[in-house]
Amino acid sequence: MIRKTLYFSVSIIGSFLVIEYLFEKYTRKQLKSQIRDLLNNKNDSDINCNTVLKNEFSKVKSCEKIHILYSFENTFNINSNNLEKFIPRINSYKILRQSLDSNKIFETANMHMIWYPYSLRLFFNFCNDLFLFSYKFNYSVKEYNNNNNYIYTINDKHNNKNVVLFLGLGGILFPFNRVINFFLEKGYNIIIPLYGPAQASLKFNLNINENSYYQNIRYFLLSKKIYNFDIISWSLGGILYKGFHNYIIKYNDLKINHSYLFEPLICVRSCMDTFFSHIREYKNTLNIMNFATSKKYNTHNIIFSYFLHTIIGFGTAQSLGYFTNVETKNKENIEYKRFLFVSSDDLIINYKLDKEYIKNNYCDEYTYYRKGYHGGWPNSNKLLPILEKIVK
Repeated sequence: MIRKTLYFSVSIIGSFLVIEYLFEKYTRKQLKSQIRDLLNNKNDSDINCNTVLKNEFSKVKSCEKIHILYSFENTFNINSNNLEKFIPRINSYKILRQSLDSNKIFETANMHMIWYPYSLRLFFNFCNDLFLFSYKFNYSVKEYNNNNNYIYTINDKHNNKNVVLFLGLGGILFPFNRVINFFLEKGYNIIIPLYGPAQASLKFNLNINENSYYQNIRYFLLSKKIYNFDIISWSLGGILYKGFHNYIIKYNDLKINHSYLFEPLICVRSCMDTFFSHIREYKNTLNIMNFATSKKYNTHNIIFSYFLHTIIGFGTAQSLGYFTNVETKNKENIEYKRFLFVSSDDLIINYKLDKEYIKNNYCDEYTYYRKGYHGGWPNSNKLLPILEKIVK
């Protein structure tokens, strides 16, 4: 009996490992195909990278400079106190992308990418489905699929306002329970467009780039006769929000009323820290995170660094334009109000490293701070009282 149980257990575990191995092999094949196809069909920004980076680096203060130098040392293996010496190395990757040499890009990414279990996709898919199911008792919940571009909506027939929610890396829904409930009660319908490459669930799709993503959202909003709306973004959602902002400006048929940016990935410094994860070893990314946060968050950094080094992080990085939609320290000409929520121990944006960017782009009265790690704002006790004051 014991022997049969042992054989059965070994068979189940063996089968599981074989399935995981085959799926990981298929995923890496998909990444190679994604890099080839997206680079052939996507133009990066025409901005002069030399000018932008020189201008940014000229405004770097001591604390930020120390961090950037440490980050570049762990990324490019160059030890220098002159930030401008790193510009050719930064530009070399832009040149490589524009040369369409996808094999070199894939080989580097493949070398540093860590296994992401398919079982985790099943788990996060279950969590998202359960989250959406919980709203079906009181609201109309729908899923729209246009060529594997997924959009969720949570509607109340009495609500006449709309808010678009841009999720972070992984596309996990459950941290936003309180935020979604608040906006529903304030008369908003919720629109959640999933960014395919960034999904930790079964909704992942590596054949999508940010342009097709924005096009799909715009088409959806126009088809529903939604011409003005608010925006909520978190983490990776920051760069997706700004990309969508830039995209709809060209058409002038949609209007953003307000934006609520929770720990957004949006400024040059953090975009460089995260974007270049695929060209460095996992331990170097972890070193950079530990350098930016308190020691008590070292375990959090292990998990964060892990996700950056899986297909979720690498696939997302390759699908985005090369710093196409980042914001610099130069003041952005934004007509609507932007509310910024910042955490103290956060690689993505914090009030020590990104002080100049925050000061130049946001009003003090619309900027809110808390002590804690990245991702803490959606469940912070400080959040709902603030939203009560600023959400109309």
